[in-house]
Amino acid sequence: MGAVGGGGAAHGDGAGSNGGAASRAALLRFVLRATTAGFFLVGAILIGGRLNEGRHWPAVLGTIQELRLEESGAGEDGATPGTQYRIRAGYSYEIDGVSYEGTRLTVYDWVYRNEERAGAWLTSRGLAPGARVPVYYDPEEPERALLVPGIPWNRLEVILGLLLLGVLPVAVVVFSVVDLLRGGASRREDRSRGRFW
Repeated sequence: MGAVGGGGAAHGDGAGSNGGAASRAALLRFVLRATTAGFFLVGAILIGGRLNEGRHWPAVLGTIQELRLEESGAGEDGATPGTQYRIRAGYSYEIDGVSYEGTRLTVYDWVYRNEERAGAWLTSRGLAPGARVPVYYDPEEPERALLVPGIPWNRLEVILGLLLLGVLPVAVVVFSVVDLLRGGASRREDRSRGRFW
């Protein structure tokens, strides 16, 4: 009878050891996932900040000297057939008696699928050669300027990119917390190479 009882105790110790190992593995996975999610969030913040450049810059009235469409070729992946276009701009502005010339239109050099879309975008913002428009400039480097500041939420690639970089890390952290609270039960029998992630 005593031998049987001892075997049961040994079995219990083994089960406890396995449970502790599973919990440690779950904690390790949580740390790795949280670190990965952190990189995604940092990327989202950096991209969002870059796209938001100029939003809080001061503005002065400037004059558009030139606006033209430049062919950028067909889509590189072949998914968008036909010629695409970029808008090229030239404008002048003056700050504290010093004249400057600018060429940046937006924070990013966007590509438009056809001439009609590019033209419609310019028209919607009142941009045309000879027009007097606000020029947003960096107060620390007045030669850095643009005509249209802020995040272009109307562009699908911006929406999808920021959603991916913002929502995916949150989903990863939530899943990791659930896995940690379960003690790694969902991955206990996983022996794959990437099991700790």
